[in-house]
Amino acid sequence: MAIIAVSGVVMSYPWANNAVYRITGNQPPPPATERQQQEGGRGEPREHGARSHQDPAGLHGHGENALNLEPLLSSAERQVPEWKSVTLRLTEGSGPVTAGVLTGPEGRPDDRTQLTLDRATATVTRSESFATYKGGRRLRGWLRFAHTGEAAGVPGQVIAGVATLGGSVLVCTGIALALRRLAAALRRRET
Repeated sequence: MAIIAVSGVVMSYPWANNAVYRITGNQPPPPATERQQQEGGRGEPREHGARSHQDPAGLHGHGENALNLEPLLSSAERQVPEWKSVTLRLTEGSGPVTAGVLTGPEGRPDDRTQLTLDRATATVTRSESFATYKGGRRLRGWLRFAHTGEAAGVPGQVIAGVATLGGSVLVCTGIALALRRLAAALRRRET
């Protein structure tokens, strides 16, 4: 339960997230908006853009605005041949596309690679794997999956589920105790 609570604090509060980096002797990453500007990305992910019934993801556009995902996926798959899944993150405009490549179980940050691809040529301009990350980013990656129990596989998820259920039971018993004390106080007041 403590791991779930501590990792939840790290994920929820920038000061705690920054502390993870500082504890490991690393500089915390800049806020997301600054990072997007540094990496050349503009605006929100494509999924927040205009959609239609024929193109629910809003990816295909019209004419020259159409985005063909096949070259981007093929490039990511060639870069990491042992891939199990590839997730593309698209931004509006002509900024780079990032690809999250998973080579192992879902809850293992050490089995992930992040690629930055040039949108026009589909060439990989940057490749980052767990081995290339500094200590703060490695610890932060593990904390995210420790929070949900995924880091320990199915047994870890069961433990996290039971702990979450236990937290819900605590809320219910707390309300029941408060109501019981209120009723007792009202009875004492009447006598």
